[in-house]
Amino acid sequence: MNRTLAHLARCSMISLPFISCASTNIRSQVDPQTTARGYKRIMVFVNVRDLGLRQDAEQEFERRLAGKAATIVTSHKLFFPGRTYTKTEGDRILAQAGIEAVLLIRPTDAGTSSTYIPRTTTTEATATASGNTVRGTATTREHGGYEIEKPWAQYEAVLHDPASDQVVWIARMSSAGNAFAGWDHLIRSMARKTADQLVKDRVLR
Repeated sequence: MNRTLAHLARCSMISLPFISCASTNIRSQVDPQTTARGYKRIMVFVNVRDLGLRQDAEQEFERRLAGKAATIVTSHKLFFPGRTYTKTEGDRILAQAGIEAVLLIRPTDAGTSSTYIPRTTTTEATATASGNTVRGTATTREHGGYEIEKPWAQYEAVLHDPASDQVVWIARMSSAGNAFAGWDHLIRSMARKTADQLVKDRVLR
């Protein structure tokens, strides 16, 4: 299986003419000086303006870690997005909800990359014979000759411990999609990869 087919196989288990696919690379580090490990209940706040994307990403953390690690509380359920809170109010809400750490994620850059698909021509011919007569038809089709846009985005994440008022974990994520992917595919891919990395780094339990 070549690299392109392997990539499509990871995106979907079925064959479809148009497959939306996104992938994420992540680099992370735990503060070697911190003694905080194994948080059981954290709040996730994905700081994007689009409410739908924020909800999608935060809920993806819930789904990814359900029954596997810490309890995930989404910020949009704990804090109403249409209201501004003081630090005192915020601290009180976090304490009442039993939040042990807060995961803050924000995009740092985003855009699209263009790929030109060169024009190609294919011809299909058919022939039928009847007695001494042969009749044939030929159909010529043109493909390509256009550009496709692929979205990409970069994010950064910090895990903040309210008790010590210290950042105990950081990460940088790069997400990219194919020509059929949207920003929602990218941000959900980022959420899944980040959730997995938190478990891998033994930050959650």
